[in-house]
Amino acid sequence: MAVLDLKKFSGLVLSFDGTDLVSQEGSVECGDKMTMKIDEMRPQLLNTDLFCPVIFYSIFRGVDRKSLLKRKNLQFDMVVIPQNLAGIEYVKTKGMNIGDFPVLLEVVQGYATLIMQTAECTSVEGEMKAVVIKLKRGEKYVIPPKTDFIFVNTRQSSSIVAMFYSAKATFETKFDRTRGSSLYIIRKNARQEIVQNPYFRNVNRVRACRPEELYRIYGLTAKTPIFKQILRKYDRFRWLHDSSKVDWTKIPLCG
Repeated sequence: MAVLDLKKFSGLVLSFDGTDLVSQEGSVECGDKMTMKIDEMRPQLLNTDLFCPVIFYSIFRGVDRKSLLKRKNLQFDMVVIPQNLAGIEYVKTKGMNIGDFPVLLEVVQGYATLIMQTAECTSVEGEMKAVVIKLKRGEKYVIPPKTDFIFVNTRQSSSIVAMFYSAKATFETKFDRTRGSSLYIIRKNARQEIVQNPYFRNVNRVRACRPEELYRIYGLTAKTPIFKQILRKYDRFRWLHDSSKVDWTKIPLCG
């Protein structure tokens, strides 16, 4: 695999060599690597009998430069999802949720599909909202508080997603007991399809905000990496620590 230069969209002098983040500048911290293998993913797969791919994705936790974000009590992680299929299902991350805190994300390399949903709903009386957002390199998005989410890589290139959130937040793993999120993205007859997980009985797919709509709401600059925007205009991002500063009804799944 060719070395991927991440500088333009990450805001840091970083590259990815196919296995690890590599810094070309001594002041850049690549973070601690965590690799998610198939045995850990198995409870969330459409086909639980698979034995490959062995590695689904990696997370580099605590990416930074001179601890600039750490001093603002912010965390910067990079999620790397290689191109692959698990049977007919596209490779994905485990379900995640960070409770009362939002997540600001940016696609640093390739493409990423984000699936977000509200709390589990398995009865006919309730309704669960779900949204699918396809993002390309350089695009940013916001995950509201108390929202479950996963990333899926449906392309023939590595997907690298940057996540920014309050260091006070704690990630919780979701979907182990539901065989994954409410939606699976699969490849069938050489085409992508989105199919509903039968565990979830009443799923309502709602319209996704376009990234451009969120840029206006949050004052984000489309062509500037989030890392640089936070350092230049930190006051605009204090909602990462205090979600009450944002009207979340403007974002899907909250209204």
